Amino acid sequence: MKILHTSDWHLGKIIYERSLIEDQKAVLSQIIDNAASGGYGAMVIAGDIYDRSIPSPEAVELFSCFLDDLRSATDIPLLIIPGNHDNAVRLSFGAEIMKLGRVYIRTRYEDIVKPVVIENNHFYLFPFFGSGAFSAHSEDEETPALSQDDILREAVKRVQAACDPSAVNICAAHLFTQGGETTDSERVFVGGSGMVNSDAFSPFDYTALGHLHRPQRSGDRVHYSGSILQYSFSEESDEKCFLSVEVKKGTAEVERIPLKPVRRMKRLRAAFHDLLNSPEFADFTDCYVEAELTDGGLVMNPIELLRNRFPGILSVRQQAVQAAKKVSVRINTGSEIRTIEEDFGSFHEYLYGEKPSRERVELFRSLKMEEEL
Repeated sequence: MKILHTSDWHLGKIIYERSLIEDQKAVLSQIIDNAASGGYGAMVIAGDIYDRSIPSPEAVELFSCFLDDLRSATDIPLLIIPGNHDNAVRLSFGAEIMKLGRVYIRTRYEDIVKPVVIENNHFYLFPFFGSGAFSAHSEDEETPALSQDDILREAVKRVQAACDPSAVNICAAHLFTQGGETTDSERVFVGGSGMVNSDAFSPFDYTALGHLHRPQRSGDRVHYSGSILQYSFSEESDEKCFLSVEVKKGTAEVERIPLKPVRRMKRLRAAFHDLLNSPEFADFTDCYVEAELTDGGLVMNPIELLRNRFPGILSVRQQAVQAAKKVSVRINTGSEIRTIEEDFGSFHEYLYGEKPSRERVELFRSLKMEEEL
């Protein structure tokens, strides 16, 4: 069977107060177009449909529109699991009714042994496993499985006891495998308790993973599709995609199908004047931009000025400000009597790395007098 594997949509994602709903809508339409024309037998979404456990109305509406548009374009089965960003109960609303439309949402741990059967392909859908997923490794044990690896191996053991070894067995899960490449936009676990060894998936003919945002192979027939968009500037060089997978008994051929974003993410570092005028940066005017200014002095209101050239600019950092923060200044702790003008001078030195000029002090005094009047 040929399946479409995608994950980590994070619908409703906001970066630097900028909503990505329209960007997400654009790439979801590409997925629908490919699903309708690619000869797929099923589509798997391996978790993190939403960016928050309580998704925004806009995010819910977008997912609802996706389901409607998908069904208008094709009748292929859609299989969904919750990720660590999703609220399983909210995601499973109407799940029984959705089965009538061949949309299968599995959110309960006890259902992992019940495959969704499509022809001779058995899909085992693992929701994101919390620390209390299984109270014990077996009925005779009282010690809970605490690590993600322990929990995963218990889940696979239960599936193996119930599965048909002659079928093509496919797993979908949302977790962090050892050695996986991370970015700045994943939610990580403390220490290594959240990591699993991908060899636990060896009983399956293919495992569709979610959680890591960089598309990558994690083991024999184990793959991450990655996120549908760049969700941090650490992903600026990543080519986002979904996976087209031809699965047979014991084999899986994986092809990355690129997704074209409305805007890419780009970090730029240069002097303010160069960013504003140099042809060197002309190719990035349609990007989401994070800029670092290398000017020796402070540039006032740079983000508004740069927005004329980079409409998608999201953040500006200035080396001059960062350097000024390293300057040691006297701070009034209350143990000495200081005037407000002295505090103003200290604050100015903290921000700009130098004492205020006579003109600025006079301006401060005049404004202070107006305020007192």
